[in-house]
Amino acid sequence: MLPNTVRTPNKKKKWIIIGVIALIVVVAAVNIFIMQGKKKGATQGDAVSFEKVTERTLNNTKLISGQVKPGNIESFYADPTKGKVKDIAVKEGQEVEKGAKLFSYDNEEINLQMKQAELDQKMASMRYDQGKKKIDSLKNQIKKAKDSGAGKEVTDPLEEQVSELEIGQKTIDLEKEKG
Repeated sequence: MLPNTVRTPNKKKKWIIIGVIALIVVVAAVNIFIMQGKKKGATQGDAVSFEKVTERTLNNTKLISGQVKPGNIESFYADPTKGKVKDIAVKEGQEVEKGAKLFSYDNEEINLQMKQAELDQKMASMRYDQGKKKIDSLKNQIKKAKDSGAGKEVTDPLEEQVSELEIGQKTIDLEKEKG
């Protein structure tokens, strides 16, 4: 074999290795150059400054345009079975509190029932007063009978009447409380 042919593959390998190393060095140099350029640009833009710290209240107000819509809206409608609407106490869109009067009905039947209830109450009051007078009268009769020396046969029926009238009075009291 010729010595010239043996050396050729080694020379080619040598030149390939040198070329690859040179390429790596060039790429590394370009990267270093680019990175230094970025660092210089970054340090020029990021200048450090110092400020004195003071204590103060921060107000964070934002002005936003738009519409406010309430989340809890309830609609009420008149019930014709309860009568005609007499008057409306609030206006449309007005904010109201719980339990506030919104409107009232004019119902002839209910008005008549209320008048009847008032008359019943007056009559119960009159019966109560009459019963009270009768009880007082019977108690006076019992007292006079005992003072005059009358026996049990005279006072017992009077006391029974007083007891019955007192029970009636209690019944009338209950009616007055109910009405």
